[in-house]
Amino acid sequence: FDAVSRERLYVRIESEGFNALYGDFVTGFDQTDLAAYRRTLTGARVEVRDGQWHVEAFAAKTASTQRRDELQGNGLTGPYRLSTRAIVPNSERVMLQVRDRFRSEVIVSQQEMVRFVDYDIDLLSATIRFRQPILSRDADLNPRFIVIDYEVDEGRGRSSMNAGIRADYTAFDGALVVGTTAISDSTNDLRGTLVAMDVRAQLGTATELRGEVAASDMGPERGMSWQAEAEHHSGKLDVLAYARSIAPEFGIGQQNLAEKGRRKFGVDARFALDAAASITASTWLDQSLLDESQRYAAQINAVFRTQKSDWRLGFAHFSDRLSDGSRQESSVAEGAVTRRLLGDRLELELSSSIALGTAGSVDLPERYRLGARYALNSSTRLL
Repeated sequence: FDAVSRERLYVRIESEGFNALYGDFVTGFDQTDLAAYRRTLTGARVEVRDGQWHVEAFAAKTASTQRRDELQGNGLTGPYRLSTRAIVPNSERVMLQVRDRFRSEVIVSQQEMVRFVDYDIDLLSATIRFRQPILSRDADLNPRFIVIDYEVDEGRGRSSMNAGIRADYTAFDGALVVGTTAISDSTNDLRGTLVAMDVRAQLGTATELRGEVAASDMGPERGMSWQAEAEHHSGKLDVLAYARSIAPEFGIGQQNLAEKGRRKFGVDARFALDAAASITASTWLDQSLLDESQRYAAQINAVFRTQKSDWRLGFAHFSDRLSDGSRQESSVAEGAVTRRLLGDRLELELSSSIALGTAGSVDLPERYRLGARYALNSSTRLL
């Protein structure tokens, strides 16, 4: 958006520690999770850095509102239908996300797509097509989602002011960062506000603590959310402990839909025996804030990798309580081996999950799988 504006005026001023512009910009509040806010707007944006202080703010009067569509791939290039035709041209941001099949908050991979290179959008029919098919799941059965954020102008003719400010203070040579965010957003004739505070503390060179709390108010819906994380890396050991809660009513249209109304606690750990072998373990509790459903899960895996082969042996247990109060249990022994041949162009995989007793959880059944992938060239594979 540099030197671009939907209006006739574009102004940009830059100096050391200061920049300001009037024109098209991306808000770019992405330093935190709960207060993340990314929209394409036309207005004023200012950023100031002064010693340990960093402040950024924006204000824009716009008649458009923000919309997010999340569509799971279906194995085709399209068309995938959007939820409205009133799309502001060139305002879309398209992401391809692979989410962990057991933990929706974990983004396994994320790729931002480029228009005319990766996809094309038809504004008249409100559909999007991709250059390559979007599979519903990856090789590890993790679901693939198309996430599309865009501006909507439904022709009401009424403009509303959207504004936001974020300030953070860094102390102790970067070991402590404290920040606060405030956003006012108008969506679908509702004035929404969000305020948040966050802190990040570095304990030595191996441990980092992160915390965030936020509250939002959008018309009749008010919600409070929080999250806390502790991450440790030392030698061969990596540990992440987390707790988060996102109210069903929280947010101003920026949260992943699958995360609203969930409370989660968990610990992930990895211990490297040597360069080729490691042991990973995870345990977590996932609770619904809308009903009585919840899941307690535990997994442990031993992994051994060589230049041509990968070996994995593990155990998993899921204990599910459904919304009607009934329970499902699954305990399985898991094993997998992957072999690469023909100069790594051919990859063969054999995996199995063998029930130890019952396998009642829908996400952890007893199963066997044989797979093969062959690379025809650097951009084409047969599965």
